[in-house]
Formats: sequence, structure tokens, C-alpha cells
Amino acid sequence: MEQMSRIYLDHAGATLPSEAQIKEISENLMKDVFRLGNPHSRHQSGETTLDIIKQVKECILTHFGVNSEEYSVIFTKNTSDSLKLMAEIVSNNFDEKADNKKLLICDDSHTSVHGIRHQLKNWKTTVKSFETITSKKNIDSFDLFIFTAMSNFTGKKYDKNIILKLKESNPNILICADLASLCGTSPINFKDFYFPDFVALSFYKIFGYPTGIGALLIKKSDKMEKFSPKGFFGGSVNFYNIETGEFILKENFEEKFEIGTPNYHGIDLLRYGFKDLQRFGGMKEIQKHTFSLAKMAFKFLKETKHANNFPIAIIYGWNSESIKDQGPIVTFNLKRDDGSFIGYVEVEKMCSLFGIELRTGCFCNQGACNEYLGLKSENNNNNISDFEAFKTMIETCFISTTKLLTKLNLNLNELNQNKKNVGKLTDLFFYPIKSCSAAKPNRWKLTKSGLWLDRQWIIVSGDGIILTQKKLPALCNIIPTVTENNTLQLSDRNGFQNPIELPLNPKTTKTEAKLTTVCISNYMAFSCGEKASKWLISLHPTFPQTSKILRLLPETCVNPLINDIKSSTSQQNSTFTNEADYLLITWASVKAIASAVNLSAKDVAKRFRPNFIVETFTNIPFEEDNFSKIYIAGIPFEITGKCTRCQMISIDQESGEKDPKVLLALRDARCGDKITFGVYLKRLTENEIDISVGSTVVIERNQ
Repeated sequence: MEQMSRIYLDHAGATLPSEAQIKEISENLMKDVFRLGNPHSRHQSGETTLDIIKQVKECILTHFGVNSEEYSVIFTKNTSDSLKLMAEIVSNNFDEKADNKKLLICDDSHTSVHGIRHQLKNWKTTVKSFETITSKKNIDSFDLFIFTAMSNFTGKKYDKNIILKLKESNPNILICADLASLCGTSPINFKDFYFPDFVALSFYKIFGYPTGIGALLIKKSDKMEKFSPKGFFGGSVNFYNIETGEFILKENFEEKFEIGTPNYHGIDLLRYGFKDLQRFGGMKEIQKHTFSLAKMAFKFLKETKHANNFPIAIIYGWNSESIKDQGPIVTFNLKRDDGSFIGYVEVEKMCSLFGIELRTGCFCNQGACNEYLGLKSENNNNNISDFEAFKTMIETCFISTTKLLTKLNLNLNELNQNKKNVGKLTDLFFYPIKSCSAAKPNRWKLTKSGLWLDRQWIIVSGDGIILTQKKLPALCNIIPTVTENNTLQLSDRNGFQNPIELPLNPKTTKTEAKLTTVCISNYMAFSCGEKASKWLISLHPTFPQTSKILRLLPETCVNPLINDIKSSTSQQNSTFTNEADYLLITWASVKAIASAVNLSAKDVAKRFRPNFIVETFTNIPFEEDNFSKIYIAGIPFEITGKCTRCQMISIDQESGEKDPKVLLALRDARCGDKITFGVYLKRLTENEIDISVGSTVVIERNQ
């Protein structure tokens, strides 16, 4: 099955680099003429690198409408690092006592801006809304104001005239402009910002690549020229005495703040980013394009309603639809047809199902979250099609028409008045390899930590990332079978290649399966060998070429299918399960979902990947939510919680294809509650014992 293409709707989080930009970078890096070296060295490559750094600085200054006579450029890691450096410079260079100094911040600012107060911990910090600051006729005296040019939460562009107003009231005030959010999609000229003393930004916000490069631009003045850093680092000094610690900084203002060798390869790559901007017509064209897309999304969310005319969304900000006042960010909460909010986790699940990458949360802006949420302290057509995909996801998943299922109200009075109700264990499953197909025995052993061999193997990529069906649906093609030869046989559902057998007992592992001990989330595991890896990679083209199968390292491992060792006292200390040792579902709940989506109950049950399926005589959907304890063949289990579901249940366990119907049906069945299905169990005894299909189930319920 082909991997679903991803639709990227997180430009505010990070710009994506263009294909042309990356291609040109790759081609030029291969040319010897562009070979770079340490700019602190005097050889040709070092001198070339130094020249390139100077060129890049000129590109940056030109981009913002200024030149090297007006501003210095100091490279940093990102905007946060730039702000940190700014705070260090300010705190280190005021002659007066710091406890007399005052810092002003707008509440709708990035987390890193608010963090500056701890860099300037002896200063008095004032946090106010932008409106409160601008409404005052007489502004209080402040020594430093950090101006957020555009809210990274709502995209609101704040009036730059506040800088002029503050300067008129406080002639000696220092202004630091945080341009991180604004610079990615808006043309900027420092003249419009009344030439701030400091400017902080990150370049990945503008053209996506490279990451890890930011800048602090400092306005040149007699006052600023006297500023110096705390101490010194490699590249920033002309001389230092190793005995006394005395040092003489370099005279060049920018070099004084250089911390070691600069990221010269990253700096060089900025040239291609600025060149790429011109391919798109410059920042003005980018601003028009991104704003038009955001406006489409805004209008759709604003105008779309449920069948009962309740709005589908509440949008934060967008008090103005002018490109002058609003940036291309649309922040919203989705609402149900009863007016209640849909949790962002549910939205994330649906977005993932539709291949949409959307950012959720407060976006590193707690102030805006508090205010708006009421919390206490490559071409136009392609982009429009991305919006259409987002629109389709909203219409499909969240707009009510008629419910797939009516809300299931459990009437406990209709149940047997006796707390103990009776049912039957109809199906038993375990999953030897995490996220692969199930084995379905009629009888199996319970160990101290779960069903014997349940999730004892995992499949990982070469860098140790555990592979699951969320990213690799083809895992469902691996069918495990425990044989009487003390092996785990893996078969290809499609029959394209012969089965392979893995030994159950590490002691019997062949020499070709070289033991490689690794630690995965506090588990010790070993590789099942190169032969197993080759089989895996040949199974499906979506498997990474470095994939391998790992086996959890148990104390002992023997096979209960072999008669002469049935009474073994083998134990396992742990498994690769996510939440609990056992998961139980009921047929009544399965059938309720299956009937809503016109699928067989058998196929739907597989999607929920249970260990136990129980048929109750009351036969009421979701009654398991009210179970407190159950006994299967007299073996006691305690219910420890409900299983919250994700897009995994949208994967057909036979074909690996994704279909949102089951997830949508479950969402509607829950009617605003969390999307849960099934309950987790914990066994209350630890002895090894067999469990069989057909066993009687006795149920205790919450009162």
C-alpha cells in the first residue's frame, strides 16, 4: 500500500524549504570551489568562508532595508538564543543598579520573551496587554521594551507606533523587536519600526532551511559600541592572561560576541534561502499568497455551521481582515452541535487520519492562551488543494448531519439487579510482535505479566525507532504462529515469500542471529539476526532498509504447547505493551459500531486489537465501561481504566488500508466523551494458569 502524502498546515511553526532551494544547495556543496573552512584560519578556504559570512550579513541587512553602517549582525542558534544574548548584553552594561531598571512586556508574547524576566531577575518586570499600554496618555518610565511584532498565537500584527510613543515618553528606552513570527511571511523594513536597538529572529521561519541559525541585529551607536559580553570565548579575544584571567576583547563589535567557531556551513546556506525568496517574487508576493490561503480558512470556519445552525468553530483574533493588521495564522477551537468543545487530541487524530499536519496547543504563548481561552494564570493550486483537504476533513469528521449512532445511555436498572452478571469468553488473542497480526488460540497461558508471548517482539528501524501500524500499515501482513517446534513462525499474508521461524528461547538462537543487547524504554532486547531482517525488508517496500526484529529478553522461555514442559514455572517480567497487560471488549459494543459502518463485526473487532472478547447476556453496548471487576474461569481481574482510541482503529487489519468510518462511528457513539473503546485489566493473582475460550465470565459492576 502506498504511503499517504502529508498535507503540511504548520507554516507558522516552520516554513518548508523549496525543492529548488535544496537542490541548488546540494549541487553547490559538491563543487570544490565552494569548499569552506574555519574562518579563523588564514588559508584559502578559511578566507573564502570569511568573505561568505560577510556577504550573508549584507544579504540580511538588505532584506530588512538597512546596511552595515547602521546595524551589526551577530549569529545565534535561534530567536530564543538571540533574546537571551540581548538580555545578557543589557544586564552586563548598565552602570546603574539593576534593581532600579524596568522591563515592559506585552502579555501576548512568545514564551521566550516572558523568559527574559529571569535573565533580568533584578529588574522590575511589567506585563500588560498591548491595548492597556497604548491606551494610556502618559506611559510609565521603562528601560527596555520587548515588542512582539506579530502574535504567534493569532497572527495579529501589532501597531508599530507603540515604539514611537514609548520613545517619546522614555528617550533612553531600549527597544527589542521580536520578529520571529512576522518575518516568515511579511516584508519588513526597520524604518517602519523606528530602527529598534535590538532585533531577534530565526531564519528557518523565513525559508525553512537551514535550522539552528538565528540572528541578533544591534543598532550601531556610541552607546552600543561600549557594550561588551560577560567574559570571553574562542574568537572574541585578542589576548588573555591564563594566570590572572585578564583579557582584551577584539575591537570589532560583532567579533566581541562570537562564541567559538561560527556555524559557517549553516550561515552559507542562508544565501540560497534569500535567493529562493526571489523565485517567488519576494516577501510581498509571499505575504499575499499566504494571507489569501489563511483568509479562505478563516471564512470557511466562520461561515460553516452544524445542521442545527450551531457554529462549527470559534476563531481567535481576526478582528481585522486586512493584510496590514492580520497575518496568515488561523487559530481556532472546533465545537460540537451542542456547543461543547472538541478536544485537540481528537482533532489531532482526525487530522492524522486525513494526512494533515496541524499544530495544536498554546504554541508557546501562554499569555494569548489565557486571554482567548479564558484560562487562569509549491504553487497556488497545490496550496489551495491543501486547504480543500483541510476543509474536507472538517466537513467529514466534525460537522453534524445525522448521528451514525444515537447516544448510548446505560440504564442500569434494566440490568440484573444482582451485581454479579454472567457472560462468556468467546475469543482470545495475543500479539507476539507488537503492531503485527494476532495469534488466536483456544487455550493459552497467563503469566505474571500477561498472556504468554504477548508483545515479546518488536520491529525497529536502524536508528531504534519502534515501527507501528500508524506509520507502517503493512505490519498487518505479518502473521505469527507459535509452533510445537518451540519457534515463532512468521508468514506473509500475501504469500509473496516463504515463512521464517524465530526461536522462542534465546539459548537456542543460531549463531547467525548475533546477540545484540539494546535498551529500549528500560527493556533489554536482542536482535533476531540478519536473516530475519532480510525477510522483513523483502516483505514490503515501505519497510526501512535497516529494519530489524528485536526480542525482549525474558528470564526463561519455554513452550506450553509441548506436553512434557506444560508444568514449567517460566515467567516474564515485562512486555512491549503500551498501557496494560490485558484489554477486554464486548461483542455488543463491537456490533454497535459495525452496524453503523456496514462492516462485519469480526473485521471491526480485529481493529480494536483486544486480548479478550466477551459476550454478555445483557448484550448492551459499552456496558463494559461500568465493569469494576471480572472473573474469567474464576481468575480475578480488576478494571484499571478505559482504552482511549487513536487512528489505529481506522486501519483494516487484513489489507492495511485506512478508512475513517470506524473512528467516526465511535466518536459519534461517545457523543462528546473521550473516544474510548474497551477496558484495561489487571490480574489480581500471579500464578501461571491456563485460560480457555468458552470460559464463564462473572461480572461485577460499579454501583
